[in-house]
This record gives sequence, C-alpha cells and structure tokens, in this order.
Amino acid sequence: MIRVPRWLIPLLLTVATGTSAQTLVPPEKIPAGLAPDVRRQVAALYSKDSGKVIEAAEKLGEMGARAAPAIPFLISLLRYHGLECFQAGAEKVCVFDVSADMASEALAKIGTPSIEPLRAALGSQDEDVRRWVSITLARINDPVATEILMSTIRNPSSPARKEVARGLGYSTAPRAVEVLATALKDQDPQFRHSVANGLGKSNDLRAVEPLLLALRDENADVRSAAAGGLTNKKDPRVVPALIAALKDESAKVKQSAALSLGRIKDQAAIEPLIELLATDPDKDVRFRADYSLQEITGRKMASDPAKWREWWQKQSPNPRQ
Repeated sequence: MIRVPRWLIPLLLTVATGTSAQTLVPPEKIPAGLAPDVRRQVAALYSKDSGKVIEAAEKLGEMGARAAPAIPFLISLLRYHGLECFQAGAEKVCVFDVSADMASEALAKIGTPSIEPLRAALGSQDEDVRRWVSITLARINDPVATEILMSTIRNPSSPARKEVARGLGYSTAPRAVEVLATALKDQDPQFRHSVANGLGKSNDLRAVEPLLLALRDENADVRSAAAGGLTNKKDPRVVPALIAALKDESAKVKQSAALSLGRIKDQAAIEPLIELLATDPDKDVRFRADYSLQEITGRKMASDPAKWREWWQKQSPNPRQ
C-alpha cells in the first residue's frame, strides 16, 4: 500500500484508472443464516464508497475466524483498484489499492480458514490478484500457508512464481529470507527482480546481505529493486552501498539509490547527492537527487548544485577554502 503525498493527488486523480473497490461476488451468494454483524459488514463490501469498504474489511478482520463466511467476498477484493481516496478524520487520504490491502489484512486475521480458498485464488490469470493472494498467504502465520508459497517458488513452471517471490517478503517465517536468498541465483532476471522486491519488503535483518549482493547483479532492474529494498534496512553497510550505487551505469539504479538515501536521511549522502545533481546527464536522476537533498536537509535550493555546495560548505565544521 502506497500513501500519496497531498500535492500529487490532483494530478493522479486525473490519470487514475482504478477499478471499483466493491466485492465482485454476486449479492445473492451471501449465505443465509449469517450472524447479523457479519452480514452487515459483508453488505458494506458492496458500497461504492471506498471508505465504507475499507471500514467493513477492517471490522471483519477484527472478528477473526467468526468472519470466515466473508472469505470469498474479501478475496474478490484482492485485485487492482488504482488510486482510492477516503476521509481519515479531517484529512483526505489517497492510497493505491487500500481496499485490497485491508482485505488482505482481514483475511490474515481470519487465519487458517482463509488458506485453502487463497490457494485456489493463487491460480488466477490476473497477475495482480496473484500478487495480493501471495501477500495474504505470507501474512498468515501458518506453516501450511508458508509451504504453499515455498513450493510455488521452487516450481520453475508455476505462473505465480514471480508474484509469490514478491509476497514472500511479508512472511515472518524464518525460512522466507533463506528461500529468497537462494532464489537470487535463478537465471531469469525478471524472477530475480521479483525476489529483490520481496527481500526489500522483509523485516528480517538477514535480508540485507542478499540485497547487497543483488545490488551487484548484472541486470539493472534487479539492482534498482535492491537499492529500493535497502531503504528500511538498519545496517551500517546500507548507506555506503547506496552511495556507491549513485555511480551505477544505469539511470534507474541511480534514481532508486538516490530516493532511498533521501528516505534514510543520513547526512553522509549529502555531498554525493550534490555531485550527482551537478554532473549527471539524466534529468530524472538530477530531479531525484535534488528531491532527496530536500528530504535530508529540509531545505530547497532551486535545484541549483552551486547553491547546495555553498550551503553545505557552511555547515561543515572545517569549511574548504
């Protein structure tokens, strides 16, 4: 789930082509004899208001296994919704696929009863559905759900393999990082790209080592995913590795490394980012270098490397002459 900065909302609303957040299961499929509170929240999943769908999914998750009859209705929300906007108190919040994310969380809280229906949904022809199903299985702390993901990754002919690699990063199972690290040796660069994305989602500190390795992959997409995935990793090797990646031959890798450094906000990145802003021929790389400098310092210098240099020299305890 990606929260969108307020300044970007009007632009994205003009180009967003999201689908309805409503559940796709026909209303006549709602079982008879449901507990009134469960029925009320399942009915709310048909609302045209994303906020109401999100609230209903959250409440169903809070019910746990008692909400098991809602599983098919929640699974049908595991798909692409695009940009969804809703009120959070006095603030308007816009997030990509928030209905899918909340449905995924609800299914994970319902737990074991969700596993077999999710296994079936993993065979969907829709890549985005497979991605959300994989994430949901990974969020369920159950050996059976974990094994479904592991066996899929080990099967090179599985159409869900790439999506499962991304989703497995959400798993807290100790073996998840080990399986992903091994998968980085795969010959398919698109699969390795998905693996790097999965490692980036992991909260396991052991993901740092394979991501640093992926930062040297022969494929630029893999290196870019690794640079992005190192953003939230607490390890002293991360910032130096990302600074080195600012000199990568690929513009997309430099952009990803620059953005990660901006999110980490380590002042060691300021001088390398100024140099990148001053010398890189790619305007998108320069834009991200300037953006990250603003993120780290809280200042704006009109994208002017000379002004950044002058300011940074004044901050140094030993100014250069």
